[in-house]
Amino acid sequence: MPVIFIALTIVFAAFVPMLGMLAPLVLGAVFESFGHQPSSAMPAYLPILGVVVTYIPGAIVTLLFIKLSKLRERLPSPSPGVALMSIGLALWVVQFIALQVTTISPAIQRSNVAIQTISVAVWFAMPLLLAGIVKMLLAAQPNKSVNGTPKC
Repeated sequence: MPVIFIALTIVFAAFVPMLGMLAPLVLGAVFESFGHQPSSAMPAYLPILGVVVTYIPGAIVTLLFIKLSKLRERLPSPSPGVALMSIGLALWVVQFIALQVTTISPAIQRSNVAIQTISVAVWFAMPLLLAGIVKMLLAAQPNKSVNGTPKC
């Protein structure tokens, strides 16, 4: 279930990517308006804040989705699609780390390895996550009402 939770969180967070881009800009403007000069730790701090602001709402939506749909009880024992989601998560983590390293370190920004890693992983990570999620949702048992007939 953790793989399913993380995959759903990433997909739900992808619907609202602007939160992660706007948070560092707003926080940087707030710091400058109070007269604080950007320190050397500021560039490393702002991308982390952007990640938190991006994925916390996705995690909340995922938690609500799993609880309200009773997904845990409706999935078969070996959840189908977990292998696709695991591969997609591994590629997403590699892409995420390469992106964060290029954001923080100016020396690595010009590295072809980091750029190629990001460009290749981005084409495979999200489609694998989506394929695994669709496979998992299609395998879920229908929600039954009290008398045994499916709910509409």
